Amino acid sequence: MPEKEITLEINPGLILLLAFSLVVLILNLQVTFGTPINFGDEGFHSRLAQYMAENREFPIWLSVIEGTKLESGGYTRPPLWNLVEASFFLLLGFQEFIIRFLTPFIAFLTGLATYILVKRLFDQKIGLISAIFLITLPSLVTYSVLFYTDMLFTFYSALFFFTFLLYTKENRRKYLFLSAIFAALAAFTKAPGYAYYLFFGLEFLYEIFKTKSFATLKKYLLVLAILLLVQAGFYVRNFYYYKNPTCYSIPYLKIFPMESCGIDKWQDKYQFAGRTVEEATEASVYKMGIMGYLAFAYGSLPLVVLGFLIGLLLLSKEGSEMLKHILLYLLLFLAVFYISTGRAEDTARHTLAWAPLITTIAAIFFGKTYEIFSSYYKYLGLIVIILIILLAYQNFKVKLDTMATVKQFSPTFFEACNWVKAHPEEVPEDAILMTIWAHRAIYNCQRIAAGNMPDIALSRDLNYTLEVAKSHGITHLFIQKFSIDPTNSHLAERYDLEFVQFLENNPQNFQKIYENGPPLQDCQQYWQRGYSCDGNIIYKIVY
Repeated sequence: MPEKEITLEINPGLILLLAFSLVVLILNLQVTFGTPINFGDEGFHSRLAQYMAENREFPIWLSVIEGTKLESGGYTRPPLWNLVEASFFLLLGFQEFIIRFLTPFIAFLTGLATYILVKRLFDQKIGLISAIFLITLPSLVTYSVLFYTDMLFTFYSALFFFTFLLYTKENRRKYLFLSAIFAALAAFTKAPGYAYYLFFGLEFLYEIFKTKSFATLKKYLLVLAILLLVQAGFYVRNFYYYKNPTCYSIPYLKIFPMESCGIDKWQDKYQFAGRTVEEATEASVYKMGIMGYLAFAYGSLPLVVLGFLIGLLLLSKEGSEMLKHILLYLLLFLAVFYISTGRAEDTARHTLAWAPLITTIAAIFFGKTYEIFSSYYKYLGLIVIILIILLAYQNFKVKLDTMATVKQFSPTFFEACNWVKAHPEEVPEDAILMTIWAHRAIYNCQRIAAGNMPDIALSRDLNYTLEVAKSHGITHLFIQKFSIDPTNSHLAERYDLEFVQFLENNPQNFQKIYENGPPLQDCQQYWQRGYSCDGNIIYKIVY
């Protein structure tokens, strides 16, 4: 009997999905092309890929773009996303178009892959609904327009788990080995992908328990070989430089030393009181509230969250063999969720890979609803699809409009960076800027930057401040007025007003070479009235 292959057949469901997905893609691209490459880690990933393409190397230490000779991380992170970007830069030259296009397009491919595989696992309507839910899910919309690792990670995660389910459904080993390849690529993109290695271990134990034999051992040894070989070169490279193949701090497992994974040759005398003010998604999941978090990550609760719970009950009622594997995968979701609840934004990021499964289970419920309506009248089922599309689009548009706003940043910051790039005589190409916005500065200013250092930002001893700055190699201080804290709360991601006044009071050592926005004295009047003050100051350190 000939094997049945996964094919892409043109049918009304696929045409509808492609049309809807293209609308979503275009709207996502409007945001990525209409906002700066600046939010969060965007600058870091873009500058790192640019460096890799220009120098044709994996940097050993990240201080080539961010950090100092005394404090720097090693390039031990999963590199696949940076490699993908760098590869396009090598082929086409450095083009911002590539950065802005890739993540929305990968989101488009993720929706299409979900449709194809879920259609094979269940049926066309569930595949269609799950794909529509997925590409409009607020947490996925967020990372469709951010230039992070997460979208590529979610793409490989969807391929990993759905091909594994195909293996369990059709008992064809090629899907198991494909699943292993996708799992390895996911882990090569983002560290939570190593949870999939554990998943295969648990599946191996389950099969032994189920069959009461070790006949499955050979099969899973091949899986293990795939999981290790895909990243073998990177493991060897990391072990050579850092004495550790991954440099991940795995809970309860301390097999390899972590001391060589970074450079830490400075002992801080001062300590910040905290990182930043805990508000909105900076707060923990529990501080935000579970219902608030679910709305933040999944949008309309009746649409996906309630649909997921009912869909899970329907799967349970059917007694599907597939359910056991789904529950095991969801167990890993709960584990990742539990260890990442300290910051709601990070929780949504680290659990994003489970979104394709969550939307698929929700689609099972709505697929059943479609069948019930269609049983009464053929075209009533279309009403369900239309309502799903309208509600999903509303979910999508609200989040996309939010992202279009939050991805904006002070125009004065880019003015300052443009001045830096235009004046290498004032800020040489090998200068090191200290700024709390280091990720943003390394790309937009095209200079090495280091984060806010407590022994510089909190010290009021001129000699000690200069000693610390010189030891690290800091040449300039890049201060954003909109990040100055007039309450002097000693936060790592704010500048105490006292610190900036300290710089102003010592012009012989902190030479102001650039300023935009209102003068500092005018800013103090804004702060007294409860307003923010825009603008930047660049000080050149004179030793």
